[in-house]
Amino acid sequence: MNAAIRALTRKAIHEGFEVFGIERGYLGIIEEQIIPLSNRCMSSFKGNTNSGKRI
Repeated sequence: MNAAIRALTRKAIHEGFEVFGIERGYLGIIEEQIIPLSNRCMSSFKGNTNSGKRI
């Protein structure tokens, strides 16, 4: 799953889209923990989509 997220994010950025990540699932939405993603942050993306860790 992480490889798919990384690839999709990189492709979207390449196509000119702004891509954002949400920390901590639904709680992150409620607490507005929304961060912009970049190719640079995705190069080190190793997070677990269920762990609540920042990507």
